[in-house]
Amino acid sequence: MLMNFISMTKNKSQEEADKMIKFISKFTPTEREAITIRSYNTVPTAAGLSSSSSGTMALVLACNEYFKLNKTTKELVEIAKEGSGSSCRSFYKLAAWLEDGSVEELECSFRLRNDGSCS
Repeated sequence: MLMNFISMTKNKSQEEADKMIKFISKFTPTEREAITIRSYNTVPTAAGLSSSSSGTMALVLACNEYFKLNKTTKELVEIAKEGSGSSCRSFYKLAAWLEDGSVEELECSFRLRNDGSCS
């Protein structure tokens, strides 16, 4: 199995690419064609915007679709947590981490009005 991971973000090391290959190999088929993954990230890094979390979520979702893994959202959350602990929150609009380490999607019944008040 051959895999290349190419980050198009500046200053990414081979060590970081190898780390991503190891992560991806944990949940993708071992018997598959050689692939190259090119990663583009337009979210500013080190700006407090969770770029690694959103990138990990996007990578997990892309692999799920490309390899036709048919994982549930809960399964994808567990996979993504291994790559970036906070990435699981990117799968849901509103989520809570429970004491046992699992994540649950929450629902919220209020809506913000144009004037900023709640209904």
